Amino acid sequence: MGTKPKLMKRGEGSITYSLPSIEMLSEKLVDSLEWPEDKIIISFRVAAKRAPKGVPIQDMVSRRKYLCRTTYVGTKSNIPDRAADGAVYGLKLAPFRSKKEYGRVYLRSYAEDFLKPFRDYQERGYEKENREYVEKQFPGTKGISVRKGGRVVAMLCVNQMPENGSPYRPLSWIDWLWVDGRLPKEERKAAHGLLGNWLKKLPGKYFGGAIHAVNLKSQNWFLRMGARPVQIFFLRR
Repeated sequence: MGTKPKLMKRGEGSITYSLPSIEMLSEKLVDSLEWPEDKIIISFRVAAKRAPKGVPIQDMVSRRKYLCRTTYVGTKSNIPDRAADGAVYGLKLAPFRSKKEYGRVYLRSYAEDFLKPFRDYQERGYEKENREYVEKQFPGTKGISVRKGGRVVAMLCVNQMPENGSPYRPLSWIDWLWVDGRLPKEERKAAHGLLGNWLKKLPGKYFGGAIHAVNLKSQNWFLRMGARPVQIFFLRR
């Protein structure tokens, strides 16, 4: 294993380095590397086996200067089996009753639990990006809900990615996971368990998702599910 970041590739709008250890990340490191102005993103790849197992990535690099996202990947066989906890609290895994209900719950929960609390950490043009996702990608996703007394209290939205040569394929990509924060702590844990068990049964060996570094709750969820950060992206403010 090397001791310095190594340039891997220059893409149309990005430049990518391999990183021996995530613990090496710092503002000084990012500032010291080649990052041409025409490259919107600088990213770092790290092998999952070398990624930290505990503390999520958060303030290694200034939030004032950069926006940061992290890609997590895990093996489904490592997801803890906690589905049985749901019945104790009257929680039930159930399909959405219609595409309209699925879309309504997604848009409402995404706006309230992501766009609003993290509005200061969105990259430029995120409104357009969100519209394009809803119009082009969301209709092809697979979703499941957790209900309590008929009311939706949690949901998971997944995009199935086929094998195409990537080391982590086929993969269930988590586009959105939401659990109602008004539920008591133990019920939230049970809802997470139901969603995790459903995810575990989907086709493919791997699961993953992209998380804003400031979203510590989501990072901790991925860590509890056995996933590890494998790529970190930075955008200039």
